[in-house]
Amino acid sequence: MAPGASELVISEWTLISLSTAVIAARIYLRLGIQKRRLLGSDLWMTAAWAMGIVVAAFCITFIRMGVMEHGIDPSLKAYDGSKEDKQYIRKLLWISTLPFLTSFYICKSALLCVYLQVIPAFMTSRRMFLWATIGFVAVSYLITIILFFTTCTPVSRFWTLDPNRQCLTSSWMIFVRTSWALNFAGDVFIFALPWLIVPDLMVKGWLRVGIYFTFLLGLINMVISIVRFVKLYGGGNEGEISLVTIHFWNSLDLYIGLVISCLPSLRPYFNLATESRAFNYVKGKTTSRLSGHTATASTQSSGVVRIPSKSAPGPSVASTDRLSEPEPYDMDTLPGRIPSHGLGGSGKTQFCCKFAEDNRESFWGVFWIDASTSERVKHTLGAIAKTAGLEQNEKSALHWLSNLEQNWLLIIDNADDDNIPLEKYFPKGNRGNVLVTTRNPAYRMHGNVGRRWYEFRGLELDEATQLLLKASDSPAPWDEVCTSLALKITEALGALALAIVHAGTAIRENLCSLKNYLDYYSRSWRKIRNATLTEKSTASDAVVYSTWEICYNRLEQKGTEAALDALELLNMMAFLHWETIPREIFSRALRNSEQESKQNIEVSAQPSTHSSWLVALFDRLREAPTALLALLFRNQGPGILPKLIREAWQCGGVDNADDRIRLALKELVQMSLIIRNDHTDTYAMHPIVHRWARERPKMRLAEQALWAEVTGRVLAASILLPPLGTAAADEKYHISLLSHVMHVQDCRRSTTEAISNARRYTNRVFSWIISLVPDLAPDADKVRMYAKFSLIYAKCGYWKEAEELLKEVTGFLCRYLGPQHKRSRQALLFLSTVYWHLGRSSDAAMIQSSVLQTCVSHLGRSHPDTLRAMAELGRTRWQQGQYTVARDLQEEVLRELLLRLPHDSADVLEAKNNLGLTVLKFWKRHHFEQAVRLHSEAVEGMAKVHGPDHEQTLAAKEHLCRAAVLLGGEHLESVEELMTEVLETRRTKLGKEHPYTLLAMVNMAIVLTAMGQYKKAEDLVLEGLPVADRTLGRDHIGTLFGRQTHAAILLERREYAAAERILLQVAESQKHMASHRGDYHPDRLGALIELARCSFALGKIDRAVAICDEAIYGLDSISMEEHPLAISLRVSRSRMLELNQSSLIDHRPEQHSHAIFPFIFFQPRNDTTAL
Repeated sequence: MAPGASELVISEWTLISLSTAVIAARIYLRLGIQKRRLLGSDLWMTAAWAMGIVVAAFCITFIRMGVMEHGIDPSLKAYDGSKEDKQYIRKLLWISTLPFLTSFYICKSALLCVYLQVIPAFMTSRRMFLWATIGFVAVSYLITIILFFTTCTPVSRFWTLDPNRQCLTSSWMIFVRTSWALNFAGDVFIFALPWLIVPDLMVKGWLRVGIYFTFLLGLINMVISIVRFVKLYGGGNEGEISLVTIHFWNSLDLYIGLVISCLPSLRPYFNLATESRAFNYVKGKTTSRLSGHTATASTQSSGVVRIPSKSAPGPSVASTDRLSEPEPYDMDTLPGRIPSHGLGGSGKTQFCCKFAEDNRESFWGVFWIDASTSERVKHTLGAIAKTAGLEQNEKSALHWLSNLEQNWLLIIDNADDDNIPLEKYFPKGNRGNVLVTTRNPAYRMHGNVGRRWYEFRGLELDEATQLLLKASDSPAPWDEVCTSLALKITEALGALALAIVHAGTAIRENLCSLKNYLDYYSRSWRKIRNATLTEKSTASDAVVYSTWEICYNRLEQKGTEAALDALELLNMMAFLHWETIPREIFSRALRNSEQESKQNIEVSAQPSTHSSWLVALFDRLREAPTALLALLFRNQGPGILPKLIREAWQCGGVDNADDRIRLALKELVQMSLIIRNDHTDTYAMHPIVHRWARERPKMRLAEQALWAEVTGRVLAASILLPPLGTAAADEKYHISLLSHVMHVQDCRRSTTEAISNARRYTNRVFSWIISLVPDLAPDADKVRMYAKFSLIYAKCGYWKEAEELLKEVTGFLCRYLGPQHKRSRQALLFLSTVYWHLGRSSDAAMIQSSVLQTCVSHLGRSHPDTLRAMAELGRTRWQQGQYTVARDLQEEVLRELLLRLPHDSADVLEAKNNLGLTVLKFWKRHHFEQAVRLHSEAVEGMAKVHGPDHEQTLAAKEHLCRAAVLLGGEHLESVEELMTEVLETRRTKLGKEHPYTLLAMVNMAIVLTAMGQYKKAEDLVLEGLPVADRTLGRDHIGTLFGRQTHAAILLERREYAAAERILLQVAESQKHMASHRGDYHPDRLGALIELARCSFALGKIDRAVAICDEAIYGLDSISMEEHPLAISLRVSRSRMLELNQSSLIDHRPEQHSHAIFPFIFFQPRNDTTAL
């Protein structure tokens, strides 16, 4: 009996429902249980399911059209319908073939993606066959699609009813037979692939049932595919088979294949890690971030298994939850050695013991050697020899293991001492496997299986959180609050397995709770610090840290130069941030001193250009008292620097000292006290190791304060102040130091406060007397450190922190050197720049005016320092809206510089860039053109002098874009690309929240708006405004500028009501800016012009006229001659009054095209309401 339409629908949707259930279970497993993102195979599987739905939808369409009836074949001769209906149905039949064929190959892709996940890289032959299959499937699909479109051309021949133009049945049959053959061959290869690894697996239980059931379905599917071919394409009766029969067999073949492609995704539900030897090490994988693969001996096992009794306390670290994507290893590979290296407490020993326990059936015996010392090696090898009934010495044990015929596993534990020849204790023969645990990454060289080694750094955060909750016996299911508390604990512990186990034990034993564990943890640290050595060695709280203390003691006992240098570097790195510690800090600290000395000599040798020797003499006499006081009370002790750097500076052996740094870092890496990143030449410390190194029991509070200060001085020594250190590489380095500067400053503050508190409580009378005595011992090195740290803060946009430090710097310099001194003037100008960025232009102008006056009186008006102060004051006057004053200052600066310097010098280019900003504000077309010319020259020159990605070059590019959008027309052609370059470079170099990045986002939005891309522009501004509110403040001049830009975008989108609300708030806030000029700062006047335009568009004519009056008054009050914007506004005002008087006003916004307003941000495209 032939199948009908009902059988077709039932079979299709039954199999689709089954695959839907499987996919839902898989997605729930990944997202709901494992809390992990979907894999590539999951995406392919879902795509195959979606394509299957499309195919089923076509079938339903054909049923509703009455085509799926017995006797109706593809020619539609028996179909009762019009010619147009038949042609439409034939066209749909041809179209439905494409998703049908595609579905087969997407199913194959899902299975192949699974194979890529489960067949590891070291199975070379299997992987080669897998990639060959992938290539064959890809080529097959390509050939099929090409044939689909080229068998009959043009493709309209497939559905035409004209017998003379119709595609020949023979041609169509060649296509379907070829496509079937390619599809079936791919099925055969894919079916054969798993059998390359299944024989190596010793599976049982439900896993075995699942594998057999999947392969049974595969066989059934291949049989159905063959039956489909014979029944539909192999009998020569192509024209007699009904469409419903064709679709029934096609859908049966397709949807069974879909179910098969989905089933492997359920393999984690079968608890693979428990049932399959090949997947056992996945348990161990959850204890660390591993890098490598492993191998074991063959599957033969007999005799007694000997597992060492040593194991980590508490519950098992291995988790059985992360079983979704096991990576099998080959049990038949050559006997191998696999080192596992990482910091102490990361679970290396436990991993090996767990591995041995889970794979005990694979080995005749498992043996253990303690390689912590030579004596322990001999003792444990002697115990192995005793087990074998031999003389208790190492040679007997190694000889016996080398000659065993059975498979065995040897664990060499704690192989940390590089003086012990590890290779000496590898037994000979080919029947054994060796696992090594070590802190020394150099021992990775002994690995010879797969990628040869594992690296243990800690758990993934989600795994660590689950482990903590299990170890603490927290009742499941865990709610969000419980999980959040556990996550904070695991982050504080750096996801270190052993530390998490101890934390769970403490919580389980009611010593604390999840909520207050971090307080308990801090108290435990303090207790350890205050305990005696004997107490520490036995306290359970010290288990985690004791292994690192042993490493520290070992370095002390070695006493070599490299070991002692390593201890100094460790003490300094403990006060830097624990991540991304560049070696450059130490190498630059060594070399920068020479550059700074040369710079000081050059500055001292520069002749005075204006002041006479008499003026200079009076200046020196005036500074003499403070200089004498500084000399008498200065610190007479040695510099607060590590011995390594002091010796290098004193002896001049910088290259030798650099070599010493490399050797010292190598010592620390070998102890796994630090971790090296070979790609970036940086180092890192585990958070707990970092805290241990900073708060070791032997490091008392005074020593902590000393090393915090030493670290700050070394970090500062690696930083060069301008005019040095201005290259692009220096700029990148400076930005990378922010986290280290912040951390060392926090440490310095906390240790200083702790010492102050200790003194106050130990001897209050003495502390009171000390507090009355002023600090008469100036520390120039500390002031220099503060100046350099303020530079880092300023470059990273932390201007308040920079201000705090610079106040101390300028106070010191002005007090001891006088405000006329070059260094004092430089520091004051730097402080004024910080005020400028904070929007406090009045404070900035006050300092700059004072410095300028000092320079003019002592150096003359044309001295470089005078011109530099004049340039800074001009920039501040620009921010204040005093454009005429700013232009006069900047033109004088540029004129004087051009007389003394080449046109392509950095100072000349910066002067051009600053002048271009000011000229732009005079608002006539020739001013716009002059600004574009000045900025273009600045961009071209700065790209050569500084590099295309330097911040000064980026600023010039940004200013060029702003000038270009005001000119409009052909100037817009390259603006978007240039502004995009600026924005992306700042995002990469400075981060997404740096103020300069936020400024680039606003300017990019202005460019996009000028080009009509309003949605992208608004999205960009809305992304940056919350960050600006948080980092700069809602009333900062830059934040208000961003809101004003948002309102301008809304105006272009004709969202007048929303724009009006924003502009009212902005205009009111701009009255109270720190950089205000009464009520009429140019930014506010621009907001008023936009507000007038908005009010007019809303039909509020009287209000628009009043706002125009206020804006015109403001423009007249700040301009020495009638401002172009005021001229345009007067025209707008007159036109609005005429419209109001002649009653032409229609309150619909689209009718208000009779008034014109001046543009503020960009040349309007086709807007008649702007001028």
